[in-house]
Formats: sequence, C-alpha cells, structure tokens
Amino acid sequence: MNKSSTRRNFIKNAAIGSLASLALPEIVSAAIAENGTKKINIDKNDIILFQGDSITDWGRDHNKNIPNDTGTLGTGYVLITTAQLLLKYPANNLLIYNKGIWHKVYQLAERWDTDALNIKPTILSIHIGVNDFWHTLTNGYTGTIENYITDYHALLDRTKKALPNVKLVICEPFAVKGVKAADDKWYPTFNLFRKSGKRYC
Repeated sequence: MNKSSTRRNFIKNAAIGSLASLALPEIVSAAIAENGTKKINIDKNDIILFQGDSITDWGRDHNKNIPNDTGTLGTGYVLITTAQLLLKYPANNLLIYNKGIWHKVYQLAERWDTDALNIKPTILSIHIGVNDFWHTLTNGYTGTIENYITDYHALLDRTKKALPNVKLVICEPFAVKGVKAADDKWYPTFNLFRKSGKRYC
C-alpha cells in the first residue's frame, strides 16, 4: 500500500465518523480564527473551492470538473461539507469544487491559475502543510518552515490581489501521533507548520 493510500485509510477509519456527525455550524466554527474573525456567510450564487493536499483530494476524479458532483468532490470531508451546505442552503445555487491533490505549497502555486484563480471562487478553503513537513523526513525534500511560510503567504497575497473579495478559510494542517506515518520525529517541528496559518488571519 502506498503512502497516499495509508494516509487516506487512516483518516477514513479514524475520523470519518466524527466528521459525519458534525452539523454545519460545527464545521464552520472550526474555521474561525481565535482572534475573533467573524463566521463566513454563505451567500446566493457563491462559488466554493476546496484546495489542498491529499486529505482534501480524498479520491476525487482529476478528470472531472463538474460542480457538486461526487466524482469531482471525492469521498472525504469535502463531500460531507458539500452535502451539508447544499442541504442547508438549497436555494442559494451554490457551485462547489474540489481541486485538492498530493502536493506541497510550492506545487500548489504552480497550478494556482488553472486550479484556483480561473475558477473565481467567492469562498476558498485551503488545507496544506502536512507534505511540506512530512516529505523532509521521507522524500528528501529540503524545504524549511521558512519556505513554507514565505510560499504560503505569497500564494495568499497573490490570491487576494486577483480575487480581492474572496472569503478565505485557512485550515490548520494536522497529524495524529501513533500511526504509521506520524511519530515522535514530527514534534515539536510540525507544530510550527500548524501555527503558521494563523499568522495570515
């Protein structure tokens, strides 16, 4: 089993039950910064884009680009959140996309025009950072926390310049110790990756 499958299987087995039990308010509340940033409103005709790594990808069909389609959305948290949003706001004509893939921030930036800016989302959720650290342990990647922060903030600044009214949801990357991939070697360094998104909010 490859690393992608192992990670997906762990999340599916350990977290899908708790994600599925969350109502929309809890999902939205999880995205609120501790500094008191107000909740994101879901408006009529919003275009919602989920971006990030394989946790966001979670089995989506990369050849599909149809909003609100299960092939496009995958079978993870994006699908669950989309179902909640469409159920709660059936008259809002929401268009929801998933463009997550097995990437790091600099790779996200390389495909950003096609897979983000050209979609013109009004709400953009980004979950990225696990691979930026993990691959320094496993794949010979030499990026540092400084690279991650600089590249991520440059990507967010670029996004705000192109889409000044976009509503951003910056998700904290996470890892659970005691599984095949995440062990004591992850900490305390990985905590820096977890905290860095808050610097932008």
